[in-house]
Amino acid sequence: MNGVVYSTRVEGARPGQDSVVIEVWIEQLRIAINEVNGAASSAAPRTAINHFGTFDIPDSFCALVKDYVARKASFEEGNAKLFAALKARLVQKKSQHTKIM
Repeated sequence: MNGVVYSTRVEGARPGQDSVVIEVWIEQLRIAINEVNGAASSAAPRTAINHFGTFDIPDSFCALVKDYVARKASFEEGNAKLFAALKARLVQKKSQHTKIM
């Protein structure tokens, strides 16, 4: 599969932290990966500071990326539901120090 290579800014970078990363957008998967272990679905590449061209990414690695992003999305969805339910229970018991059942 083809990967578009470019540099872009990291969202939410802290002062003193390098805010520019190299990123690869895998066109066929519509997934962007970067050098700080970020991977997410992306309809298009993010705004590029520099464009370095394209290269062929092995299908075996693309399968790993696709699986990782799917599992990450599933985890984030489940995690959000868990903590929403937990917060609702805690609000009811905010002045108590008890076990949450």
